[in-house]
Amino acid sequence: SCIEINIESLVLDCTDADDSCSGSVDACGICNGNNLNQDCTGECFGNALQDCLGECNGSAVEDCAGECNGSAIVDECNQCDGNMFIDANGFYPDGSCDCEGTLPLEYCIDSNNDGVPDFTPQLSCNEAPLDIFVDCQTLDVDSENLKEYQLFSAYPNPFNPSITISYLVETSDFITINIIDLNGKYIRRLVSKIQISGEYSIIWEPSEYIPSGLYFIQFNSSSKTLIKKINYIK
Repeated sequence: SCIEINIESLVLDCTDADDSCSGSVDACGICNGNNLNQDCTGECFGNALQDCLGECNGSAVEDCAGECNGSAIVDECNQCDGNMFIDANGFYPDGSCDCEGTLPLEYCIDSNNDGVPDFTPQLSCNEAPLDIFVDCQTLDVDSENLKEYQLFSAYPNPFNPSITISYLVETSDFITINIIDLNGKYIRRLVSKIQISGEYSIIWEPSEYIPSGLYFIQFNSSSKTLIKKINYIK
């Protein structure tokens, strides 16, 4: 075997690949090493690395565009250097509610029920922010939409503990009103009878076992079916 000789020049002899004694030990004590076990500070087996600017132990990194120490970041829609960030009003720059381009709903106030908004419509990506707002699509769009809104309404919405359902029967008819969940499962039948023309209202107060969440009120007559979404909050 070869005898390692430690001299002031730090040149050490060690066994070579052909078992000769002409090999040398590198700065980290590895026989026939190539000093690759030193980090950028010269420390053996250290973890200091050069950043993308070549600075040892520096903090510069590449941005999402591959530029060293650049400022490009990924936006909320996963686009590098994009501008899709929600503003203070909850909208993306293109006016949408999400990265799929869903447009916000327009809500109006019609306190006198004349079918014309009383104030500037409010845009929202969520359900109507207050009970006094209604979907603008039911106002001054076409006579059929307005007529259906007048035929069938529910308030307050969201509600707790009860909701009042108002409806208009134009001519004597067999009327059913059901509560169903988002999966179409029957929850409760509120009305099932012949009613003469006139205005009616009925109150639904969910039982204790009914969980909070979204439900549908389904109004059926011989000529039409109307659906209204309601939100029960315990």
